[in-house]
Amino acid sequence: MSKRLVKKVVIVMIVTFLLSACSFGETKIEYERLVKALDEGDKKTVILN
Repeated sequence: MSKRLVKKVVIVMIVTFLLSACSFGETKIEYERLVKALDEGDKKTVILN
C-alpha cells in the first residue's frame, strides 16, 4: 500500500470514530458521502457532516 492510501484510511477511521462517538444513538451518518468528500478534499462537507 502506498503511504497516501494508508494516510487516507487512517483519517477515515479516526473521523468515523469521532463522528460516531459524538452522535451516539442520535443520527445515522452517511459514511459513503463522508468518504467521497474526504477523497475529493471537500472540507466543507466533512465539517458539516
